[in-house]
Amino acid sequence: MNLENPIMKRLFVSYFFISFFFTANGQITRGNWLVGGNANFSSSKQNLTNSTDKNSSTLFSILPNIGYFVADKFAFGISTGVSFTQSKSNNTKSNVTSYKFGPFAKYYFLEPNNTTNLFIQGAFGYGINRFNNFGNSITTAKNISYQVAGGPVIYFNNSVGLEFILGWNFEKAIEDKSNVSSLILGIGFQIHLEK
Repeated sequence: MNLENPIMKRLFVSYFFISFFFTANGQITRGNWLVGGNANFSSSKQNLTNSTDKNSSTLFSILPNIGYFVADKFAFGISTGVSFTQSKSNNTKSNVTSYKFGPFAKYYFLEPNNTTNLFIQGAFGYGINRFNNFGNSITTAKNISYQVAGGPVIYFNNSVGLEFILGWNFEKAIEDKSNVSSLILGIGFQIHLEK
């Protein structure tokens, strides 16, 4: 094979990447570890009708996790997270820093030798929110959360998968019993470590 020819080079490189893609699969079998997480960013602006008030909010969160496959395609683990939210309303600013910790369970539907898979995950979390209302006060609040999410995962090789996440989160404050439900759209990486 003559790789000096530009067409042959392109064919060889294309063949290499296609064969790499079709031989990649995740190690989702009993005894393996799962390490990874996801990051989320959102920004919103709100103009209230019949008012001159303008509200905006920016959120950034990092959510690492570690898990262990107790059976083929089924993992239990611990997830943690920190998120930062900044809100503005006219001339008023506030920051919220949230810390979360809790268990999760994750199930993969397809066989371990696939290059893509589908998963569903359930999680419970305990969290502390720290509110900083600039110029006024700093307060904290404790909460619990429940989450159900799922989606496809694409494996780049035997160890690394890219997840596309769609789900629902319910968070309830412990002290005042207020609650928030939210839609989750995210992306994450998972590294599967063999035993």
